[in-house]
Amino acid sequence: MGAKLTDDERRKQRVNRIRRRTTRALEDLGIELPSEVGDDHEAIAIGERNVARLRQIGNEMGRKTPPTAPTPERVRHAPEPPREIEVRTEGPRAHRFEWALEGMRDKLPSRSYEAAVRLRDVFLATEPASRVADPTAVGGSSDPAKRLPITERQELAGRQLHWVLGRLDQPFRSVIRNFVLEQPKQGAERCLNVEEWGAKVAKYQGAQGRAAGVTSIIFACARLATLWEVHDAWQREQCAKTDRMMRTEIGRRAAQGGWIIALWSFCHTHGRLPQVQGEMDQCRAAHDTDVKRLRLAPPMELERWQRRRERLIAVAFVGSDDNRVRVA
Repeated sequence: MGAKLTDDERRKQRVNRIRRRTTRALEDLGIELPSEVGDDHEAIAIGERNVARLRQIGNEMGRKTPPTAPTPERVRHAPEPPREIEVRTEGPRAHRFEWALEGMRDKLPSRSYEAAVRLRDVFLATEPASRVADPTAVGGSSDPAKRLPITERQELAGRQLHWVLGRLDQPFRSVIRNFVLEQPKQGAERCLNVEEWGAKVAKYQGAQGRAAGVTSIIFACARLATLWEVHDAWQREQCAKTDRMMRTEIGRRAAQGGWIIALWSFCHTHGRLPQVQGEMDQCRAAHDTDVKRLRLAPPMELERWQRRRERLIAVAFVGSDDNRVRVA
């Protein structure tokens, strides 16, 4: 083993390492660091060149776009410019593109605003969580990840979105797509802002055009809120209908076998009980898939799944003499 270094020797080694790193960093910036200087004139010339180079670097850093600034393409595709938010006094400002309905929240009833937020959340839930997801389940590449089917959450959100948009009249649908879902018209680069929408539908400009655009949004969101109420009532009716299917012989058999959740999902999707053995096998296979997934799921999700199964078992045996069921 080598001799132990003294504190002075360790300090000198540390200074030398810092000096070498500093020298390499300055050389990368184009700063001259000669080992020997012939005379004072040469030293002054080198120093002036280095000062000029450092000023040039400082100016380039000052002109550099902050990392929080949006790209020119994002600004061009937005109907309104972003709002700057001061995070630190001397630091770069953050930028935020506001949703069109945020600026007129005080003009909308809470019922209409909540309906718009709900539709926007449903629309965002239909989007894939990753760029490699393929909603067509077909894919266009040899990458297996691009052939992944959509998730159950995306499928449910897609059905809700299709149900609501399919029942919106055309004038309302255009308003909802432009301001709530922020989908530009085909061939357009961006969505219209409120003034532009008012000028398009009412041929007004300025304040009158904005008032006409706000009125269109108010009426469209009111219609959207009514549709959500109809959807929720229809959903409750469908759930009650599916619960009644669980009280049949097939439902009790599924409760005893433990796969009643898969049966309930099948009945709720198709509006009927399984009619052939292949459909029964499909329900059991879906149950086996859930069991394998729940082995690696968080305990909270497993507990929620068990509570739901217990509730459906109770529904299946309502009015039955067999009140105690052993679940496999």
